[in-house]
Amino acid sequence: IPFFSQIIVVDDGSSDESLQKLKQYTDKISILINTSNKGKGYSVARALDIANCDIILLLDADIINYTTADLSLLIEPVAQRQFDFTVKVPDNPLFLYINVSGIRCYWRKDLLPLTSAFARTSKYGLELLLNKAMLQSRGVFIKLNDYRHFDKFHKYPFFRAVWEYGKETGSLLYQLIFTADRGALHNIKKNP
Repeated sequence: IPFFSQIIVVDDGSSDESLQKLKQYTDKISILINTSNKGKGYSVARALDIANCDIILLLDADIINYTTADLSLLIEPVAQRQFDFTVKVPDNPLFLYINVSGIRCYWRKDLLPLTSAFARTSKYGLELLLNKAMLQSRGVFIKLNDYRHFDKFHKYPFFRAVWEYGKETGSLLYQLIFTADRGALHNIKKNP
């Protein structure tokens, strides 16, 4: 991928064959392994510890088919200093309001002071923490075109998918009720 000087993949305790598939690319990527599921915040904090790039692009593994064009849409507004960060427009319109999209681009210098807090976040805690931390920064929603999102019903049997969505909803409600992050969305320009 032409504009990436480093790719870090964190296996967060997966139980499928992801790690075995990733190992064939060890000459092109750095792999960090969590022996159990520690959560996205913990995983991002670990990756930031070894990152050596100025711009950090956070991607989710349940979205595939990222294209150079889509990744450029996320990176260029930050690289050209038009915005301090970018966030992918969420697939679910409800998530646009609460902004829990995990596909984001930031300056590394803006993330480093937050790494100790990342590890203590819940399922959606990382995104809500970033919303709050970047309250005084300029952000923009970016609509991507060429990706495919594997939702829980693609990954799990029906009842497990319902269970996983229930856990996510509980985590999200906890974060929204017991944190002051509800007002942290007004700095993001709605530009889908």
